[in-house]
Amino acid sequence: MNSVVISDNELCRSVRSVPDAHFFRTKDGQTTVVYLLNQGSCNARCSHCYVNKSITEKAEKNIERAYADVLKFQKLGYRVILRGTEILLNPGYLKLFSIVNQTYLQTNGLIIAENPWILSSIENAGINQIILTYPFLENGITGIPRTVVEKAVDYCRYDFSITLSIIVTNEFAENTRMLEQACEKALVLGARAIKFIRLMPINPEHMRLTLSTEQSKLILSELHRLKRKYDYNDFVIQTPGCFGMFSYRRFLNKKKYSEMDLSEIYDCPAGIKHFVIDAKNDIYPCLYLMGPDHKIGRYEDNKLELVHSHIGYEFWGKLRTEECPAFNYWNK
Repeated sequence: MNSVVISDNELCRSVRSVPDAHFFRTKDGQTTVVYLLNQGSCNARCSHCYVNKSITEKAEKNIERAYADVLKFQKLGYRVILRGTEILLNPGYLKLFSIVNQTYLQTNGLIIAENPWILSSIENAGINQIILTYPFLENGITGIPRTVVEKAVDYCRYDFSITLSIIVTNEFAENTRMLEQACEKALVLGARAIKFIRLMPINPEHMRLTLSTEQSKLILSELHRLKRKYDYNDFVIQTPGCFGMFSYRRFLNKKKYSEMDLSEIYDCPAGIKHFVIDAKNDIYPCLYLMGPDHKIGRYEDNKLELVHSHIGYEFWGKLRTEECPAFNYWNK
């Protein structure tokens, strides 16, 4: 494989051409580095988690090393996002959040439910938003019981903005009323936002639960209706990029390709302007592509060294049309 060492101010600034309305182009924004503080050391075993595909052994960043790394990335002009399997297993990591101006924390809620005193440390770190995965359907995909998440939410709701993530399976397509029921449940619990995340078939056993193209369109159509129902200032419904179906989303919004500014059209930035550095300093294009075959480089001696991919990526990144690339990969 050929390799390339990324200079201080150039991670990857190449601009893709847009051959048709189905291709999205990376916005000319900051390069993002998702920095994993720990891996494998989790107090839950959620079968939908990207960790299940990427972990061969446990790894954890030394706090001093992590501190030096994030300062280096900021100096290079990168946006840093702190993630892990469960960051709260080491509360010392919280001091890094103010350094990278990250005001949200993603957690499974178990530590908060068992030790609510930790919320003062979270608040002192400048965090004002907590994101928790809520098992609306208790189908065994998430490893934390609904009652535990609700207990954590109850502790957090008065001092933090709460976002509940819902893992969307084909069960929602079979009964789309459950989408609205999930929104209503989130409101009752005091959440400010709800995020519908498409189930990725990282676990082969989940293939039977993943959405088809038509089911994805059905879900997005219903969520489009619900977004108009709720006042955005009071309650936000989110459909992250991993849901795919970008041209269909434009159709729902009645936007035509010719009417859109090119800055609004972008492909998946993973491996182009979005990179994941795991706790062992290996580099991957995204959280959903962290298997042994997806490694695209190493971070060593304060250098990001990327290698040209050998699994069909056009560059060291990936470029697809309708679906999330990770979904395409695991579903082929």
